[in-house]
Amino acid sequence: MSEKQLTVKQRAFISFYCLVFNATEAARCAKYQGNDNVLAGIGYENLRKPNIRQEIEERLKTHVMGESEALAHLANIARDYEHPGQLKALELVAKHLKLFEERHHVRMETLNIDFNQLSDNQLRRLANGEDYRSILGDKS
Repeated sequence: MSEKQLTVKQRAFISFYCLVFNATEAARCAKYQGNDNVLAGIGYENLRKPNIRQEIEERLKTHVMGESEALAHLANIARDYEHPGQLKALELVAKHLKLFEERHHVRMETLNIDFNQLSDNQLRRLANGEDYRSILGDKS
């Protein structure tokens, strides 16, 4: 829907809402009159109007930074040794890349062992975490 179908206050509400993401505050900044409860109601109603909602969504599509753009900006800051936010940018990029997460690789095997046929010594060695191949003789 075009901005021409919106009132001056509605256009102002949209602009402020895209800055603060708070309908009550956007209504106040757009010069709607009333106390916080009245402004909250006006903001709520404005957000429910399809033409206002559509205009907000269109503006956010063009103005909101996407993940790849944000990551590119962080990467540029992280590469700038003189930027005061370099370490924080490096940390955020590393978190995004999950470099701080522990990674455990687990290999699962299905074993066909009849535990009734094992000696007490073999069972004790298995229980203590010794590799089954050394206990049973590598038959794989």
